[in-house]
Order: sequence, then structure tokens, then C-alpha cells
Amino acid sequence: MPAWDTDRPFHAVALVAGVMRQEGFSVCAHDVNIDFYRRVDDDEKAMWSEAHNQYWFEPDLPKSLWRKYRRWFADRLDAVLADKPALIAFSVNMSTRYLSIYAARYLKKRRPRTPILFGGVDCFPGEARAESFLDAGRRPYCDVVCQGECEVALPKFLAEFARTGSVRTQVPGFAYRDRRELVDTGDTELPMLDEPLPTPAYDLFDLSKYTQPGSLPFFLTRGCVYRCNFCSERPNFRCFRARRAEEAFAELQAVLPHAQAHAKVPTLSLADSNLNANPKVLREFVDLLLAHGVRIKWGGQAHFQKILTRDFLERMAQAGFVSVFWGLETGSQHVVDLMNKRYDQAEARRILRDCEELGIRQVLPIIIGYPGETPADLVETLDLIFEFSGRPLFKIGLPNLLVVRPNSPLHDDWQSHGLANTRYYDWSTADGTNDLHVRLARRFVARQAHSNPELSLDALADTGEMPQVKLNNEPAAGDLFEICRLLFDRAGCVEEFARRLREWSGRDRNQPPKDLWKRLDKDGSSGRGKTYELVLAALRRYRQVVAERIAVRRGSAPSAAADAPAT
Repeated sequence: MPAWDTDRPFHAVALVAGVMRQEGFSVCAHDVNIDFYRRVDDDEKAMWSEAHNQYWFEPDLPKSLWRKYRRWFADRLDAVLADKPALIAFSVNMSTRYLSIYAARYLKKRRPRTPILFGGVDCFPGEARAESFLDAGRRPYCDVVCQGECEVALPKFLAEFARTGSVRTQVPGFAYRDRRELVDTGDTELPMLDEPLPTPAYDLFDLSKYTQPGSLPFFLTRGCVYRCNFCSERPNFRCFRARRAEEAFAELQAVLPHAQAHAKVPTLSLADSNLNANPKVLREFVDLLLAHGVRIKWGGQAHFQKILTRDFLERMAQAGFVSVFWGLETGSQHVVDLMNKRYDQAEARRILRDCEELGIRQVLPIIIGYPGETPADLVETLDLIFEFSGRPLFKIGLPNLLVVRPNSPLHDDWQSHGLANTRYYDWSTADGTNDLHVRLARRFVARQAHSNPELSLDALADTGEMPQVKLNNEPAAGDLFEICRLLFDRAGCVEEFARRLREWSGRDRNQPPKDLWKRLDKDGSSGRGKTYELVLAALRRYRQVVAERIAVRRGSAPSAAADAPAT
């Protein structure tokens, strides 16, 4: 179900289909996501972009799309029922949750005796939890939940289901309701990946439908070796495991013909948490690609490591490595350390430069507002945005707010991280210095640097949420003004900051008077206009400094955008 990647089929669905097929079951796979993407109005296709992904996590967008396209969904789901399935399974994650629920309700109403199974990352223990899907009300839509990885548990469940016709199983890894009582059969048995896995059933998908025909998911490892505090990946997968490079290469050769039918040089996207988490397996996989002369393009998510030397990156590029999504998150070493990401910013910049010189496309995600992040840390991130924006091989991820994910160290050990609560978006720190208003103000600044090329008042980015920020909330307003002061200061023109404050308050000081927050709030849009002008002026000044520094390093003149007037 929507929304997911439109470039290629969803790996989990293809893998589950492969597992079922290997056990002798007849299986049909339906990618409703790509079909729906092809159906919606052109202007709605933007909802699948990175800038809008968070809107799928809440019910409003999925509900409005379900209502608007209800007839289309009904026809598409009726096609699922036309296969006369004995069991219907959904792969569910944060962005597909709501439309999966709506679809399951429709299917259950049309075919009440057909059991519906939910699985996927959103069903892992610690995420949405089984009881949230196993509704005990009058109209339950889900009959059983697979609570983890499926390769070992699902075949055992299906064999039992085929024998008994009941989803009331004792196979570890499932949950269901026996009347109103929730039955949890415990942790699923993990596939250790030391044996060949079922081949994903990509032949069940029409690869011509996707926005990157001939593109397939793939993986070398499962789980994560890192313990980033904001991430639930490691606890969800319980332990890190790696495939043998030879087994992974054999699967690649088995699925490659499906992709080659649609692209001379197919694209493989590694679904690993970090494709370089096991350097030995990665090296062996690269060696196999080079030794057999396999012509593919591939990429995935990676972590900054010293093993990514220039020589090894060159070998990866020779083997078809063309793109990477880095676990960057911030331009501040202080915040990297707070996040427990365990990489060095100087080493990261070296790797970024090496990859750029080798022609490798790079995506740099940005997280705003981590507990302990200071205005000075945010300025370091703005520095990074200005340095890499506009360079052809770089895409700076849209700056987004930190969320406190269930099952993450930040969520489970929240007090030791200085949090007052664990409310997903609306969390706050115990000392009152970081709340949603503070983070929205910081993100506003970061998104001007990211998405307002001219840094003009007419092209403000992300103004929709700024009216929620109360300028008489001293933590948010004080934080915003401190960011501006730092930008002016590092641009060598802090006197401009003082001059603007004198004009607003009639007082000679470098810090705004306390009643300025109330005055700006009382002034409404005009007051906010002054605040926005200050932010944009500070960013223009600082961007010019960054551009001059880069020009000196490269021995060239600053760009025209950097030379634009700063007033």
C-alpha cells in the first residue's frame, strides 16, 4: 500500500512471496503503491517526495486520499479478491500504516471469512505493537500479526494454517486475539543468513511500471552494528547478521534477468541499514562483481568509516557503485557525539570529496533539534548546507525535526537523555530549552538555507508551521535571535545585528529586550516579517563567508549567488 519508493518493487513483499513459493504455496503479489502513484493527479505525485514523507505518518493525508479515490481503491482491492486468496497479507510500515488499515477494513467487509495478516517493520515489537492492529471492537480488520522477520516463522505458520485453517497458532513470532484475549507467541526465530535464502519473486512484478525500470532491491546484511540513540533499527532486528558474499552474488545472478529485460544496465538498491557494516563481505562482493564483469549500477545507505579509503572507493566505483545515502544527520561533531553516531566530521568530509571526484551521487540527510544541540551546532549544519548545496553530485536532504521513535535508546532511556517526555514530535527536554517551538524555529532557519536559493522574503520556505511558534515563548524566540547573532558574528558583522535590534527596540544592546517577544507577537504579521528579514539577512551574510572560504580552497571566485547583496 502507499506510500513507498516508486523506483522499484518493495523488497519485503518480493521476499515474502519467494518464501511462500519455496514452501509450495501459490502466491500473488500486488504493489498497490506504484499503481496508485500512476493513478493520482500529477500535482499529487509530489506527495511521494522526501519533502512530504512525514505527512503519511499521520491520518489526515491517507484519509483524504482514500476518500477521494475510494472507487479506485475498491476496484483495485476487488482484483485482489478475484484471486480467491486463502490468506491476505500486508507489509506495513510507518508510511503505509493508515492506507493498509483502510484497505484491510474494506477487504474484511467484502470477504469476512478470509484471514488478514499484518507484518513488516511497523509490526515489530516496540513499534506500533500488535494490539494496535488487533482491534477488539465490533469490526476487527486484522486477524494475526507477524511480529518480526518472516523467513523462519512464516513457513511454519503457513504449514499449520494449511492444515487447520486457523490463525490461532503457537508458532513463535505471532499475535492474535482468542475472543478478546490477546495471545502473543513470543519472539520470532531469526534467519541467521548463513544458508541460502529464498529468491525474491520479482517475476511477479511488472518492472516497466516503476519510475526507474529495471531497478531492484537487494541486501548483504540485516540489522545494524551501530547504536545511534534516535534509531530503532538495531533493537528491531535484535542482532546484526551478514550473508556470505557468494550467496548474495548467486541471488543477484538469479534476479538480474528480470531487471535486464527493462534496462541494459540494471540498478540495484541495497536495503541494508549500512552497506559497509561488514567490510569483509562488502569487499568480497565488490571483488565478485569485478571478477565476473557484471554490469550494474548500485548504491545504498552507508556509514562514514576509515575503511572507505580512496583506493577502495575507486574499486567500488569500478564495480558500478554510483550512489550513496550517508548517515550524516548534522554538520556538528558535538551533535554526532550526542547521537552516538561514531564518525569523525573531518573523515566524513574527506570521504565526501573522494566520492564526488569519483562521480558518485550522494544524499546528505539533516536532522534538526537533537537534545543537547545548541544554536552554535545549528550554525555548523547551516555551514554544511551552504557548502554542498548546488553541487551536481550532492543532494541535501530536506531538514526535518527529530522524532522520538519507539524502541530507540532515546525513547527507552529518555530520562538519561534529558527528556521530559517521549511524545513523538512534541517531545521536550526537562530543562525547558528544547521544545517543539524551538525546533520549528530552528527548522525554519535551516529550510531557508536549504530551499530558498535567493534567501528572499518573497520565497520563504516552510512558513506554514512558523505561525505556531509563539514569539513570546522566550526559549524559542531567544534561540532564534541567538542563531542570528552567531551568523552575523561569524560573518564579521555583528554590528549589523546590534543595529537592527536598536531599530526595533530603541535600546543600545546586543541582546533583544524581554518585551521584544511580546511586541513582535502583538505586531502579528508585521512583527514576524521583521523576524524573517533578520533571519534572511543573517543567512545571506554567512553564506557569502562560506562561499568565499570554499573559493579560496578551490582557487576560484565565489558564485554569483554568493556575491548577491547581503542587505
